[in-house]
Amino acid sequence: MSTVIDTAGYVEVRLDALARNYDRIQQAAAGTAVGAVVKADAYGLGAARIANYLLGLGCRSFFVATLEEGVALREAISASEAATVIYVFEGLRSGKARIYVDCALRPVLNTVEQVAAWLEIGEPGAIQVDTGMGRLGVSASELNELLADDVAVQRLNLRHVLTHLACADDPPSPFNARQREAFSALQARLGDVEVSIANTAGAFLGPSFRADLVRAGIGLYGGNPFAADANPMDPVATLFARVLQVRELDTSARIGYGATYLAPAGSRIATVGVGYADGYPRVLGNTAHAFFDGFILPVVGRVSMDLTCVDVTALDRGAMKVGDYVEMFGAHVSVDEVAALSGTISYEILTGLNARLPRIYLE
Repeated sequence: MSTVIDTAGYVEVRLDALARNYDRIQQAAAGTAVGAVVKADAYGLGAARIANYLLGLGCRSFFVATLEEGVALREAISASEAATVIYVFEGLRSGKARIYVDCALRPVLNTVEQVAAWLEIGEPGAIQVDTGMGRLGVSASELNELLADDVAVQRLNLRHVLTHLACADDPPSPFNARQREAFSALQARLGDVEVSIANTAGAFLGPSFRADLVRAGIGLYGGNPFAADANPMDPVATLFARVLQVRELDTSARIGYGATYLAPAGSRIATVGVGYADGYPRVLGNTAHAFFDGFILPVVGRVSMDLTCVDVTALDRGAMKVGDYVEMFGAHVSVDEVAALSGTISYEILTGLNARLPRIYLE
């Protein structure tokens, strides 16, 4: 462990790994610009710090989920408004157009009603087209109808059209090509606008998916962008938990709520200061592993709200002391492994990390 801190748990964020991941996605994008998705507080790792670091690497396009996230990011980033574009995925919120203009935010327009309202503003426009995700975005027919109105298109000052791939994490899926073909049918009519198709995984699908701007998300933060393939990214976030107690059992004993684990006599059990309130899922009890001093150690008993027990019998006596820190996930126990054992994905694990955990940034 490379950081000294006195708290029950914390999240270490390796900015050098973030930089390597950004470079790896840029290489996959092969000359296409790469923007950063920093919604949900940069997947739980701190949008202000992450965005400003990426600005230093040359990133100039950022994507957030909500108006509030956009306002906060605009206030936080150090670059001038003219040098960056902040896209708001939720689109134009009714009655709030002046905030977008004042904060130089670009709503991603998802409905014909949002398009009509933004026409009255006269600022540069971005539109999302639904090509098969079945989520946000105008339909192909709605976009065709809009493009048929030359006056409206001119007033809209359309700068960016994007779509979102439903199955990019599964490269062989025929649905990827189907969505690409649906979007290609519209491109010829879009004129001189930038288009964006690919998220992190999409950047690896080939030239036809890269378009003009890649929207890098989970891969930046070290999560595996693929459902089955090996992870090409470096881990960025490590969850550390402080050792609060180490107990050697004279006799066999049950551990934790529900007495679900029977520890044999002679076992040494460490209680660490992170639990499900911190975002370490309760279902990991008796299933997951932690890491300390070269050893993979089993999590035993149920995960509590603020505490988790780890069997440290494999360590030499005295090797672990109160005040030491145990890796709950990171370089040795991947966030994707923790997610899989929890029946979810790395996105949910990262974004679920509680704000009470300090974020410690290392370069």
